[in-house]
Formats: sequence, C-alpha cells, structure tokens
Amino acid sequence: MKIHIKQNLFLFLIYSDSKKHHQLYLFHNSNNHIHLYNLHTARCKVDFNYNNYYIPEGTDKPKLKYGRKDEKYIVSPYHLLINDGNYYLICFDEKNQKKWTYRVDRMENVKQLKEEKREGAEHFYDFNATEYAKTNFSMFEGENKFITIKFVNTCMNAVVEKIGTDKIKYQNFDNGHFTVEMRTGINEQFYGWLCTFGNRAKVIEPQEQVDAFQEYVRKITTLYEYE
Repeated sequence: MKIHIKQNLFLFLIYSDSKKHHQLYLFHNSNNHIHLYNLHTARCKVDFNYNNYYIPEGTDKPKLKYGRKDEKYIVSPYHLLINDGNYYLICFDEKNQKKWTYRVDRMENVKQLKEEKREGAEHFYDFNATEYAKTNFSMFEGENKFITIKFVNTCMNAVVEKIGTDKIKYQNFDNGHFTVEMRTGINEQFYGWLCTFGNRAKVIEPQEQVDAFQEYVRKITTLYEYE
C-alpha cells in the first residue's frame, strides 16, 4: 500500500490510495527524534489553536488569519472525514460538551495530551459517517438561482466551511457585516440552513428571493399563531 503524507504544520494526514482508510496523525520532533502519534488509537485528548477567516480589503475571497495563541481548543478525536477535498476532524468538544467538527487546515500547534483520556465515547456508538456528511457538508439541491445574503461577521467561518469560495463573491459590507453573492440550489434545505443564523443573516437581493424567504418564514410563524 502506497502511503501519502500531507503536512499541516504539526498535523499530518496519512491515507491509502484507495481512500478507504484515513487516519489522523500528530507529528512531534523532540530532541531530534521524530514521533508519529495516531490520534484515534492513542485514545487521549489533543489541544490546538484554530484559525479564522476574514476578507482582505479589496478582495472577494476569504483568507485564513492566525487565531489567538492563548486560545486553546481541547477535544477528544474520533473520526476524520473528507468532503470536497477538505479534511474534517470529528470529535467530542470539551467546551461545548457535544460532537463537533473542526477543519484540519485551520488547526495549528496541535498537541497530544497524553495524560487526559478521551471523553464522549457515548456520542459515537452509532456514528454513521455517510449520514453525518450529508447533514453537515452536502450542498443544496433545487433550482439554481442567484442570491445575495448579508451576514454578521461572526458567521464568516460557518459560511465559508458550508459553501466554500469557488465561484462565490465575498465582500465587506460595513464594519460588522459581509455579503455573499452566489448561484445555488434554492429549496427548503437552503432556507433551513439560512434560518440557523437567526437575525445574523438577511437575504437582500434580488427582491424575488427576499419575497420567497419571507414567505418561507411566514409559513413557519403561522404555526404558532393563536387560533
């Protein structure tokens, strides 16, 4: 079996040509000795810094910037998924106390916490990678239409990881917002995803799509009106 190694600072992905077996390894160089730790079989926690997206002035594509060095994420790794060329660590997140997804290329300064045993196994007993990928990574089907959405800046990471950057125009709107212009499948799944942002997202163009989303929301709110 031919093995490939993809480097991401101190994080390595080792996988087979068949792409049937993917395992995440931690690379560590100590006293001129190289060590590779399998993050799944080690059954311990890891911590890391997590980088964020921003839109550089005068551009229409998000870029990664380094996160705060003093802000550490502590997780218990369980699975590695690949979607559209991107690699995702599926883990139990200590802060949120639930199953969580982190994109590998945004992780930096990964460190194995050998003395801290992995937690959250009960969240992965019936884990189905195919269903998880459909729910979290699948793009939207339906009639392909143009739409412009305004988001609060804190939504940037979630938006980029869901819809990517290919053939999509990102722009800074003001100090607190950015816009996304794209063609995508417009259906109830898309509207449902948009609703997850609550009042942090607003359809602004074209008017046809503004009206369609308002109608979708109206149908939901009527379910809670008093008779």
